[in-house]
Amino acid sequence: MSDMVMAMLRNPRVVLATGLFTVVSYIAGRRFKLAARTLSMLTAFVDVVRQNQMLMGLLVPTGMGFLLYQLRWIANTIYSEIRSLFLCQIQVKNSDKSFTAVLAYIAALTTSETNLVCTTKKKKNKGWRQRWIEGMSGVKTAPAVNYEPAQSSRLQFVEFKGHKIMVSREKGQTITTGYRREPLELETIYLSAWSSSCTLIKEFIKTAVEMEFTETNKGIGIFALSSMSWYGGWERVLTKDKRDRSSVVLADEISEQLIADAKNFLDSHEWYRQRGIPYRRGYLLYGPPGSGKTSFVQVLAGELNLDICMLSLSNENLNDESLATNLRDAPADAVILLEDVDAVFVESRQQDDGAAASVAQKRKASGGVSFSGLLNAIDGVASQEGRMFFMTTNYPDRLDSALVRPGRCDVKIQLDYATHAQVRRAERKKHNCYITCSSCACVVACLLAGLVPWMVAFFLVNCCCCCCW
Repeated sequence: MSDMVMAMLRNPRVVLATGLFTVVSYIAGRRFKLAARTLSMLTAFVDVVRQNQMLMGLLVPTGMGFLLYQLRWIANTIYSEIRSLFLCQIQVKNSDKSFTAVLAYIAALTTSETNLVCTTKKKKNKGWRQRWIEGMSGVKTAPAVNYEPAQSSRLQFVEFKGHKIMVSREKGQTITTGYRREPLELETIYLSAWSSSCTLIKEFIKTAVEMEFTETNKGIGIFALSSMSWYGGWERVLTKDKRDRSSVVLADEISEQLIADAKNFLDSHEWYRQRGIPYRRGYLLYGPPGSGKTSFVQVLAGELNLDICMLSLSNENLNDESLATNLRDAPADAVILLEDVDAVFVESRQQDDGAAASVAQKRKASGGVSFSGLLNAIDGVASQEGRMFFMTTNYPDRLDSALVRPGRCDVKIQLDYATHAQVRRAERKKHNCYITCSSCACVVACLLAGLVPWMVAFFLVNCCCCCCW
């Protein structure tokens, strides 16, 4: 028997099991004693409470309140879980930029609401200089007003894509912000819909932001270099309406070709990157004055939803370094336009004593910008990529070959005086003509066959067809 016990003691598994059993038994015994002691203490405490009326009056309501609080918490948790299965909600705070867009879109969709707030409409696509000029000279037109839903906790309903969206506005605390220390009242818009997914509300917010972006950028921003030496950089000088493609009539579908080339360039960033080619595109439009060079740049900017940066090298404060800096800091969604580039640099063709003058003496520009500085700013190592650079000139033969080489001027287009076909197309656009010469032939054939009276034929041909003038 002793040998069997010794053998079991030599087995580590048996020793480990015995030790664990001893520990568990000890812990269970201690816990049993602790539970018995706690139960006896609770029993004694209950007896004390029963004998003390004041203590009973204090603890019984407290226990009932705690129990009711726990029941309410459980009920709210269950309600929130069930509500999340059928109702989705997104909060939009007025500290976020999308707040004004969402509020304006809600106002546009609200037609039968009777509780509104009137606000003055501000044009966001104006620069500070335009606002300053209007403030100094006076505005000749009355400001427009918007009507937005008033701040109210009650639910309002707007219809979006055939579904109802519940809208409520909740006020928050008022804080002081800005360098003027103006009070700002925090506010939150709650957008809710009966759905298990927030896709509908996300589309609602996306549509609102896109509409505000379209409204703000519906025109073409014209930027120019600031004439103030302390300010510097580009500033929006004015905003123009986008010009329709048909307002500039060019020969041989040049408009379509140039717009297609520009769109292809904007979509070819990866192609340029893979081949290690600088992602830039230069255009040279040349021709006699009044042939539509600058006007077409406005048309192209409108078609591509881009702004125009008017580059002028006649600024006395402009030098090679500041020119390169300004071209790098130009707005991202903008084309650079340098008009009459042949008049910027004056090249002296005179030679002294049969020897050519030095390049520094030949080429000079008003304002301190050298010819080499312009070339480096256009396609130097530190020049910005993803940019379209337009130059216009009346005399292309006066331009230096280094300026118009491929890489700086990739596309060269001549815009000449209007041909007869261009004049006819412009007249059709002007008079809304829709009858062409082929239609005139049909009218004449019907007249000869006696199917159309001659008075009607004369009216159709002479009043509705500009081709036969």
